[in-house]
Amino acid sequence: MTEVDSQAETSEAAPIAAFHSTPHLLVSDFLAPGQAQSLLEYAMLKYPRFQAGGVGAGQHAKINPEIRKARVTSDLAQHRDVLRLAVKAELPRLLHAFGMRMPVEWKLEMSLVGYRDGDFYGRHIDTQTNGKPRDLPRLPRLLSCIYYVYREPKGFEGGQLRLHSISRSTQVDIEPRHNMLAVFPSWMTHEVLPVRVATDEAGNYRFGVNIWFRGTYKHPEPIPED
Repeated sequence: MTEVDSQAETSEAAPIAAFHSTPHLLVSDFLAPGQAQSLLEYAMLKYPRFQAGGVGAGQHAKINPEIRKARVTSDLAQHRDVLRLAVKAELPRLLHAFGMRMPVEWKLEMSLVGYRDGDFYGRHIDTQTNGKPRDLPRLPRLLSCIYYVYREPKGFEGGQLRLHSISRSTQVDIEPRHNMLAVFPSWMTHEVLPVRVATDEAGNYRFGVNIWFRGTYKHPEPIPED
C-alpha cells in the first residue's frame, strides 16, 4: 500500500487534521490487484440487483432523487471480509493521521455503490446530528472511507468526491482512482459530483464501497446485578 496525502506530507508527530481545513488521506493500491479485480467483477455482475440509494440513516432513509441518484447494496459477499481486514490493518495509521484515539468499541459499516450516467450525491454529512440523545446511534460514525473500483481504461467522467471545509470557504475535489481508498472525518460536508457515461453498461460505471468506521469512547454501562 502507498499512502498519498494530497495536501501535505504526514509524519508521526503531525496529524493532518491539525493543519488542514479539508483533512483527508488517500491510500493507493489498497487491495492486492487480484482482490480489486474480483470485487469489480462482483459489482458489475450484481449491479442489476442493486437498489436505489436512500438519504438518511437506517430505517429513516428515504429515496430523494433530487439529493441522491445512485444504486446500492449491502451484500458484498466474501469481499466484506477482505475489506475489513485491509481497513483494520490501516486503522492505527489512519487514526493517528486524524489525531484520534482507538475507541473502546468499534465496528465497520459498508455498502457497495454504483454510479451510472447522471448519478450524483448532493452535499451531506455522514453523522447523525438531529434527534433526541436516545435516538442517536450508540456507535456514531467517526471516519468515512470510499474505496474505488472501476474498469480501466476508465469509461466515465466526473464522479469526483468534493470535500467542503466547515466554513464552506474551501473545497477540494478528489479524483476517483481504481483501487484507492479515500478517508476523511465523517463530520465533513461532502458530495459526489455528477457522473457522465457515454455507453450505458456496467463496465463503464463508477463503483465504490462506502466504509464507515463507527466507534465510541464511552465504556459500556455495567449490567445491574440481580
